[in-house]
Amino acid sequence: MDKEVRQMQRKGYEPDAIAQGVNQLYHGAVGFLYNCPLDMLIEQRIRRDYPQIEEVQFCGVAQLAHDALTVTMRKDLRDFVPPTLQRINDALNGAYALFVDDLLEHATDFAASYHPMPSFALSQKLYGMWKESSASFRPGAEYELVDAFGDQLGIRDWYSWKADQVP
Repeated sequence: MDKEVRQMQRKGYEPDAIAQGVNQLYHGAVGFLYNCPLDMLIEQRIRRDYPQIEEVQFCGVAQLAHDALTVTMRKDLRDFVPPTLQRINDALNGAYALFVDDLLEHATDFAASYHPMPSFALSQKLYGMWKESSASFRPGAEYELVDAFGDQLGIRDWYSWKADQVP
């Protein structure tokens, strides 16, 4: 993202602010990559195994999707966030919006706001991958899906897995 950092410097942002901001955004993108498919799996299982809390789940996931959309659409943030990180965020949020709309049986349409974004085709691909994989998850397979998402987003080399420490 060197080119993007130089562009931010030309816009007048202070080097320390750029470094701190890009570092936080980078860690946020990697964290979101990790959490997005796992959160979808968890919410899917909650829906399947605990139908008695359907209304609570509806409120919770709808609020998360709404908050993500609100932040995603903030012009001041879009002007600051480097395009590479913005594409990752938009693609993952779009995939999660598609998931929420499906989970909530299309009582919501959060994905509609992501349709005009250049990353929406990638959102659809990510969600399609998740949907196909989720039909037959085995323990540990969700981490393979994180890697598959990372490959699709072009950021698989941004992180590495660490082996569990067994005493």
